Amino acid sequence: MREHRSKRLVHILPTFGIGGAEMIAASVVNGLGPSFEHVIVPLNGVRDAASRLHSSARADIVSAPGGKGTWRFPFRLYRSIRALSPDLVLTYNWGAMDAVTAATLGRICPVVHHEHGFGPDESITLKSRRVLVRSALLNTVPMTIVISKTLEHIALTRYRIQRKRVRFIQTGVDTHKYAPRRNPSLRAQLGIAPDRFVIGYVGGLREEKNPQLLLRSFAQAQMKNSHLLFVGDGPLRRDLHDLAGGLGLVGQVTFTGAIADTAPYYNIMNLFAMSSNTEQTPNALLEAMASGVPAVCTAAGDTKRILGPDAASQTVPIGDRDAYVRVLRLMQADTQLLAGHANANLRRCTELYSIDNMIEEYRRAYLSVIDAHTRPHA
Repeated sequence: MREHRSKRLVHILPTFGIGGAEMIAASVVNGLGPSFEHVIVPLNGVRDAASRLHSSARADIVSAPGGKGTWRFPFRLYRSIRALSPDLVLTYNWGAMDAVTAATLGRICPVVHHEHGFGPDESITLKSRRVLVRSALLNTVPMTIVISKTLEHIALTRYRIQRKRVRFIQTGVDTHKYAPRRNPSLRAQLGIAPDRFVIGYVGGLREEKNPQLLLRSFAQAQMKNSHLLFVGDGPLRRDLHDLAGGLGLVGQVTFTGAIADTAPYYNIMNLFAMSSNTEQTPNALLEAMASGVPAVCTAAGDTKRILGPDAASQTVPIGDRDAYVRVLRLMQADTQLLAGHANANLRRCTELYSIDNMIEEYRRAYLSVIDAHTRPHA
């Protein structure tokens, strides 16, 4: 027990790459302060998100045991977790379910599980076996945190987790880092003319994000004096580059590759674009809103709820290219509409999506589980 010392949180993630779950985890680690110490265990060994951790954060990243995918792995993971002497084990998404098993059945300490969304293998339909496993395991842990109302509904109705074990925490955004600013030098650096209408995508170039929809919609829209900007990297980058050439878009599309600090890139966009098949609470959308940028998004996850009253003219059905094309053309043609969305998005983000509120919610959630575990039972 560490009643008078910092609480040790062991975060077990499928990966600690640059993605939504990892960015939220890094923000929480940075924000919880000196009363917590953190150990981060990326099961696949990827540590790219370490660049997002502040130097002041009390956080170590350690290697996971080998043998993932074998029957021995949960036992090896149990020994590794136990050796870290955690007050609380935090697991993230389906890829960390072995850690839920190891920590729970081994009775090491309480577990808080986090559901942030789905990969390409569950972007359309949930896998029945995984639903059953989640239902069985997540009803044995004191809390599952979900980041969207969509996931909350799935947790309650599909996984059938008891209501008392499910907690929704709204994702927040750093409105000091992401804010409306002009950045003509970055446009020049990227070779984009000052008068170009820039449509910007920020995120991984992966199947579930469906960047092909955005690229094909941009080509079909045939918007004069426009430019498409992809900020991020992923397994689809080469295919997208080839597709852009095949669509005759050479010189109209820029791929930046992986970018450590994406904040300046929102400041050269006239329109933010998201084309995902599956989302929950997209970090990039919140960052764009905080930067005072209007959006066109597929209506995935909580996108409509996040955008609020202006959602109808900023969202399209998932996979509907014709609708996407119409919104792209409309946004470029109607400068008054564009400015109205920019102002509304900024105001809504500032009022509702505070990162400080998010971190405080995580603090309360974690401490409530630790306190319940250490409190003497009557």
